[in-house]
Amino acid sequence: MFIIRHNLKIDNKFYYAAASIFAAIFFLFYYLYSNQTPHIVPPAFLNGRPLKIVMDNNYPPFIFLDGNKNYQGILVDQWKLFEEKTGVKIEISAMNWNDALDQMQAGGFDIIDTIFFNSERSKIFDYTKPYVKIEVPIFFHKNISGITNAESLHGFAVAVKEGDNAINILMSKGITQLIKFKSYEEIIKAAGEKKTVIFIVDKPPALYFLYKNGIQEEFKTSNPLYEGAFHRAVKKGNTELLNFIEAGFAVISKKEYAEIDEKWYGRSYAADYLILNILKTAALILAALIIILSLWNYLLHRKVRQKTAELMKTLNELKFSEQKYRTLFETMAQGVIYHDLNSVITSLNDSACEILGCAKDELLNKSLSELEFNAIDESGKKIDPDNLPLASCIKTKTSISNRIIGITNKKNQKYIWCSISATPQFLDDEKIPYQFYVTITDITGLKEAQIEREALVSELAAKNKELENMVYITSHDLRAPLVNIQGFSQLLEKNCGKMNEILKSDKSCEQKISDLNVILNNNFSKQLGFIQSSTIKMWALINGILQYSKTNRINMDYKIIDMKNLFESIFSTIAFQIEKTKAVIEIGTLPPCHGDFNQLTQAFANLIDNSLKYNSPERQLILKISGNISNDKVTYVISDNGIGIEPELQPFIWKMFHRLDPNGPVPGDGLGLTLTKQIIEKHKGKIYLKSEKNNGCTFFVELPAALK
Repeated sequence: MFIIRHNLKIDNKFYYAAASIFAAIFFLFYYLYSNQTPHIVPPAFLNGRPLKIVMDNNYPPFIFLDGNKNYQGILVDQWKLFEEKTGVKIEISAMNWNDALDQMQAGGFDIIDTIFFNSERSKIFDYTKPYVKIEVPIFFHKNISGITNAESLHGFAVAVKEGDNAINILMSKGITQLIKFKSYEEIIKAAGEKKTVIFIVDKPPALYFLYKNGIQEEFKTSNPLYEGAFHRAVKKGNTELLNFIEAGFAVISKKEYAEIDEKWYGRSYAADYLILNILKTAALILAALIIILSLWNYLLHRKVRQKTAELMKTLNELKFSEQKYRTLFETMAQGVIYHDLNSVITSLNDSACEILGCAKDELLNKSLSELEFNAIDESGKKIDPDNLPLASCIKTKTSISNRIIGITNKKNQKYIWCSISATPQFLDDEKIPYQFYVTITDITGLKEAQIEREALVSELAAKNKELENMVYITSHDLRAPLVNIQGFSQLLEKNCGKMNEILKSDKSCEQKISDLNVILNNNFSKQLGFIQSSTIKMWALINGILQYSKTNRINMDYKIIDMKNLFESIFSTIAFQIEKTKAVIEIGTLPPCHGDFNQLTQAFANLIDNSLKYNSPERQLILKISGNISNDKVTYVISDNGIGIEPELQPFIWKMFHRLDPNGPVPGDGLGLTLTKQIIEKHKGKIYLKSEKNNGCTFFVELPAALK
């Protein structure tokens, strides 16, 4: 029994020793195998050529230029390690991100790095697993408040990098006022120069360039707009290359990755030392801290609740103020347009679009030179674009106020009269503005009222002049028959006296009768004839004045007039005169007009009557009547082949009681054309003529066309 136990003990010791040796050998082999780089077979299509990689050219600390213009950074080191592990030579090309995307899609490279995943790109590329997460916040100037998410960016111009994933995110939220730059560094430089105040930049390069430019204190950030992740990607369907990339980076150990990160992110030894000291002292003061922290925590919670209430109140006030501003901005009748330093439109309201006759997307992100609006001053002279209020404001950095300008509305191609002001906006005490805003007030109604007032004043002056002429003519023309009546009445009185003397004389009856016959037959008859003719002339003058006055006072009965019916009614009234003169009348097209039937009948009857009266004895009278429409006016043409009127006498034919040949054989009172002109002008029309002596007359009558 003793021997068996002893042998059993020996066997157990041997077993434990063998097991220990076996375990040691196993762990040795495991260690050696785990640290040995496995052989990875490169894709067959490479055929010994280098693997071509493209990425962003300015994304510190992942990739950026050193002092000698060589690329450096985390990704450069990782790809070098990939080359070492796989034995496949690599060629890294870095460029503007938008160009990198375009060239990758065109097949210029095998792999694209520093790419975010989105659904649109997933149609083109196959992605590796993400290897680093990237926060993408909104950066905004410290003087701006209320920026919390994408929705709060409405109405602001936002700077982004061409081809960046942020563009898709913003567009999906309805943010379309985007200013695009080639790189993140250009965006930060523009921010330092106050050319942009809000931008979307990935957090790592943003912090790098903000500190590099010394403006880190000038800007604040929101919570992340979104969180992306860097991937590596290949053309869609290239599974062999994708698996090769995944396998190649998988053989890089965590330690090697950590060494690369530590190289570029740095390590704080002071922080490690401080933590050790704190841990050593923490045990000694823990009890005291618990009491102090409990008290402090109570007071802090109380203060936090108070401050939170105040902040919530302020935030609500800011939201209300912002909403009120946006409502005012969008609904105000006055047009408002915001421009950047290059005159590019970054924001505008609906009223501005309505005044200019354009949709918002036709105006946004367009500069003043690209818009090509026609503008005129109050005299009708075209304004050079360099002299518009905004251009002057940009040049002088001072406000331009209330310039009256006519601008073409692109929708209806009519000039809209506007009062325009342009104002620069500054941040704090900066001398360079960060934007300009233009206000446009539509004053077309006021301008038209002013033009109408001026027309009324001019018309009143003309009427006063006409009244003066009428008073002068009336007083002049009435004086002559009155003098005749007075003179011949005195002669009648003298002759009556002579008759009394003859009757009282001692002459015989035969002698008295003879003397009375001389007075009655020779003197009375002539004198009474002169008195009668003067009275008739006075009666005609008074009737003319009354008729002229009646035409001014009559109420207009406007309606659509069939001009063919109007002329037929005139011809039926003067059928005898037409037959007597054997006139030939030719009627052309007669479009309808809008006016008073009775008054226009009188006006056109006067013109036709003139043609019949002043026909030439040398030829048969031919009277032609026609009309044509142009826009909202219709012009009627009445022409004859009569005796005509010399050009130098034509201005006088419209004057009251004026006759070119007052002693001629043609009867008349000199009122026909005066009344005709008065009636046409009362219809807001005009009348004029073309004529030469012995070559007929052509009258042109312009009236409002019939409204459809």
